[in-house]
Amino acid sequence: MNIGSKDAPAGLGEGARIRLKARLMPPMPMPLPGAHDYARDAWFAGIGASGRALGPVEVLEPADGGGLQSVRERLDRHIRDQLQGGEGAIATALATGDQGALPEEDAEAMRRSGLAHLLSSAVCTSRQRSARRSC
Repeated sequence: MNIGSKDAPAGLGEGARIRLKARLMPPMPMPLPGAHDYARDAWFAGIGASGRALGPVEVLEPADGGGLQSVRERLDRHIRDQLQGGEGAIATALATGDQGALPEEDAEAMRRSGLAHLLSSAVCTSRQRSARRSC
């Protein structure tokens, strides 16, 4: 689930219970025969859908503040302290898989240039690593 930084309340993190309105989509199917099958990877990682939050997020129970999510948040802050605006958001998406801070115009530019799959690959890889470490 991608949540824009302006919609992320305090206490949001790995393990938090939240309430939100979201648009969910099933994992992308194999684009061509013989191509990488992201839907298969998602299935075995226990991911049934991905999506974006639509509006504010309500935290029902805050996160405990530890784990891999804490590392990702520190890395995100470090990257965006060094690179401002869209550049920092793209670098964060590639490094952590978090596309929440990516401005819509940059996301659209990535789609039009045919590079959006790089961000999706980073998300998938990041989640796979996270799932392996939590086992």
